[in-house]
Amino acid sequence: MNRHLLPRELTIHTAADTHRALLAWSTGLGETPAWHVDASPVEDTDGAGVQLLLSLSRSAAQAQATLHIETPSPVLERACRTLGVAGLLLDITADRSST
Repeated sequence: MNRHLLPRELTIHTAADTHRALLAWSTGLGETPAWHVDASPVEDTDGAGVQLLLSLSRSAAQAQATLHIETPSPVLERACRTLGVAGLLLDITADRSST
């Protein structure tokens, strides 16, 4: 399985570079029905980082694939909850208590 490892920083400062890396990775997937992203390294994120993941999710849907954000870091999970998109991006329910 071809899995993409997200960087430690997923913010406005790294969005352009991360976008290029995700674009190159997703282009190489061809007709793969599931896109797997390992989000465990993310230590810093902001709205731009979450927006980038939403864009990737939309690109996956347009390619008739499903995006799986695996092992989201607590920081990323908290940001997704705060922005109200945990249910869209993460394989969890939006109202599950944080641990």
